[in-house]
Amino acid sequence: MSPELAAFSSSARALLSVLGQEVVYSTIVFAIVLCLCWVPRRLASASLGQALWGLVLLRLVLPTDLALPWSARSILDRSALPIHTEWFDSTPRPPATAGAVVGQEREAPAAGRAGEAPATAGVAPVALALAWALGVVVLAGLLARRRRRYRELVRHAQPVRDARLQTLKERWRQELGIRRRVRLVGSDARVSPFTLGLVRPVVFCPRSLIDHPQPRLAECALAHELAHVKRWDDLWIGLQVIIQVLYFFHPVAWVSGRRLNQERERICDGMVLARGLVDAKTYARSLVAVLKLQLDPPGPVPAFENRKRRFIMRLEEIQNHSRRSPATSTLPALFVLVLGTFLLPMAATGDPPQVPEKPAAVAEQPEVERGPATTMPTTLPTLTLINPLPQGRVTSRFGPRIDPFTRELAHHNGIDVAAPRGTPIQAPAPGVVEVATEQYREGERFGTVVVLDHQNGLKTLFAHLESFTVEVGQRVAASDLFATVGSTGISSAPHLHFEVLQDGQPVDPGEFVEAWQ
Repeated sequence: MSPELAAFSSSARALLSVLGQEVVYSTIVFAIVLCLCWVPRRLASASLGQALWGLVLLRLVLPTDLALPWSARSILDRSALPIHTEWFDSTPRPPATAGAVVGQEREAPAAGRAGEAPATAGVAPVALALAWALGVVVLAGLLARRRRRYRELVRHAQPVRDARLQTLKERWRQELGIRRRVRLVGSDARVSPFTLGLVRPVVFCPRSLIDHPQPRLAECALAHELAHVKRWDDLWIGLQVIIQVLYFFHPVAWVSGRRLNQERERICDGMVLARGLVDAKTYARSLVAVLKLQLDPPGPVPAFENRKRRFIMRLEEIQNHSRRSPATSTLPALFVLVLGTFLLPMAATGDPPQVPEKPAAVAEQPEVERGPATTMPTTLPTLTLINPLPQGRVTSRFGPRIDPFTRELAHHNGIDVAAPRGTPIQAPAPGVVEVATEQYREGERFGTVVVLDHQNGLKTLFAHLESFTVEVGQRVAASDLFATVGSTGISSAPHLHFEVLQDGQPVDPGEFVEAWQ
């Protein structure tokens, strides 16, 4: 494989890993939110529903390595329940083999250990990443084109000269507390009313609605659009559409977006009716008048997601609306905040469950290629290493442990230190760069690797790196920054897999780094 293709393949694998984990995480949040939204609609708050569905889309843009010690994932990881928390992680893993387990990664197939990975192993991630990019570009172009159609409608529309409607517009603007100036335009185009713009918003109203025999219907439609202006919905819908475009292949993104649009319309209905300036029956008639336009123009504009089948539910809710002021949203907001803090951080945190040592079981595990794992003598080593990642958190130590993938007892030949992607790593001691590669010769499980030779048979290995700034043969001094934390290779989340090798044999890094003793 050429160096250029190898670099593209590594970047593509990293991209696909992030997308895959986000898909798994968001699907879990979606299932929980869907269960919570089974509450009867007449009892559910529209603002609560919008916040809950917003959590699903928010999960799609949060870092995959986001972790908190009191999150649901951390509780599952630390519990004694027989729950396979590795299902949360979607990084592709090789098929189970009889090879040894090392850290958070399994032995690669023989071809990988020989450093001769099949050509398709590098081409497939690149092809998938290019297909994703093409889908994003095509869909973004289609939505941008549709958005331009509505901008053209606004640009060619005429300002509404009707003094009565202008007066109503100003009345509702003050009633809703909108400080921005709002333009009101209209034309003969048969489209539903819509709003565009943030700093200088424009409300478009079709001429057929402006000249309707029942003038109160136009007022209701105008008030509804001004409610969107008050809530800055054009901004939030734009952000929502960006997320949906990036995850165009994920049904959860589209279903959640549709549910968000429904709750948004319910909130605006409630804002208008709560003022008591229009009655529910007249407001319902205005929605029917909009429906009779017989248009279905989907797009990233408020109210364009209304469909006939959802009008019925809105009409029923409007007819049952009470004139009392809507309840404060403090309690729903607090509930969603607590739920999001507990649910959204889904990266692994904390040490895996520890089990008593079983020498016989460990002996059954095949030895790793570099030789059998050994432990250091009880005397302290002559060389003390600097903590290569002082900002990190040790999540798995040297020695026997339950492998997070196979759930079997295995020997861990290093120490795993969790840290955000891109965190700098420092050299633990002076040395010479022996290996600096994105394709480690002993297999792809370690991803991007740097090995430092500290003389006298002592070497240190750094795996799953995002990037490095050194080259083979280069000398580094203690505490020099030479690489960053990543999640390349077979890895469940961004972390550093750190090994100390004495004469080619892995030894306990905790005996060399004082902070880990």
